Amino acid sequence: KTETIFNVVLSAIANKKKVLICSNNNHPLNDIYEKLTTSFMWHNPRTGVDEPVLFPALRVYNNNETPKTLAVLRKVLSYAESVKNSNVNLETTDRSKERSLEKNAKLREILKEYEEKQERIEDLERLEKIRELSTTDKVKASIDEQIALKKQKIAETKNFSNEEVASYATSAKEDKNFMDYLHYSFLWSYKRLLNQTYKPLRDIIKASENPENTPDCVKDFNEYIRSDENLRRLLEFFPIIVCTNNSSDKLGSPTPHFDLVIMDEAGQCNMASSLIPITRGDDLLLVGDTNQLQPVTVLDDQLNEKFRGEFGIKKEYDYVDNSILSCMTAKDKNSKSLLLRYHYRC
Repeated sequence: KTETIFNVVLSAIANKKKVLICSNNNHPLNDIYEKLTTSFMWHNPRTGVDEPVLFPALRVYNNNETPKTLAVLRKVLSYAESVKNSNVNLETTDRSKERSLEKNAKLREILKEYEEKQERIEDLERLEKIRELSTTDKVKASIDEQIALKKQKIAETKNFSNEEVASYATSAKEDKNFMDYLHYSFLWSYKRLLNQTYKPLRDIIKASENPENTPDCVKDFNEYIRSDENLRRLLEFFPIIVCTNNSSDKLGSPTPHFDLVIMDEAGQCNMASSLIPITRGDDLLLVGDTNQLQPVTVLDDQLNEKFRGEFGIKKEYDYVDNSILSCMTAKDKNSKSLLLRYHYRC
């Protein structure tokens, strides 16, 4: 699941989307955050040395852990000040991305043809079973025509070898063009922190250098990101935010600020706390196991039954017996449901 989320985030970065990654507890979030922030190295052509890419993902914690967030912001501010005189050509940066995506376009084309062939093969198998069960010659003749057409379509579809597919499937970290795109686009974004509009945030970051200021800085930072306008500014250079469902309450008002909300371990997320991040995004991706135990709740069964009866709550929305994943699986008939065995790993 972490690999899936990782690749969704990379796609979002390439498409300039803002993403909130959340879950009910910290463990899955720590794994995702570590993978995002430690996976990429950029080869500096001037020095000939590989340098870590400062990936624009920010971990937002509860009050006790917020000093970790401030430490990351100090690092980014220091980096921005060190590269403030660097020239970044956005047109060249976008061309690097386009060159990288050209290979992916061919891979998508191959996968699409493969999926279409598999669908035709499955259709053929169904037709052959129906043919066996048919009892009239007229029906058999009609099915035979369809079978012949399916076989012709399958024969016309090109077969791709594993080697040919692998030649187009380049890992992001091994793709120089994509690494150049990440490095220079992030560099351009981080330099925005030096603009006058970010002075209030810079003041908080600089004040946090003194440990004695920590309580005030934590309070000031939380107040800063509760403002919709300030959150919008923060997302300009940190488009990926990682936090628990409850901590997402700090992120502006409960209106969409993100293009996508990704909820990990959704089978362990209760419906009430899940609504906090869900209200902050346009689209939602739930990642989880439908066979997991439901979230642990402390609501008394008798009290729960009383509330269900009083407010006419249906079984699918029962807070005690459902996660956000089981609720959406039961009630949402429009969204796609995809098992990981069908996922093409990058």
